[in-house]
Amino acid sequence: DKQMIHTTGLETSSEMWATLSSVHKQRGQQTITMTKHRFESARAMENTDILKHIIQMKCTCNKLHQMGCLIPDSEFQSILVTLLPESWDHFS
Repeated sequence: DKQMIHTTGLETSSEMWATLSSVHKQRGQQTITMTKHRFESARAMENTDILKHIIQMKCTCNKLHQMGCLIPDSEFQSILVTLLPESWDHFS
């Protein structure tokens, strides 16, 4: 089993649980960090379908929310506006 590598040598279920929790928490934080980076750097190009771009951004925001990383609507809007192509500058 893939989890055995983390628990070899541990004697109690409490030790095993603490170790496994720590391992998975670290991986969870790495996933949040990578997803948030992808979210904050998803710049739309001039030929990008803006509606699809907004939907993708909202989906990524929802994934972050499910992982416990809450992004307020005001921050979402600010990030979205900064990632629009230059031709959309007059809308921001």
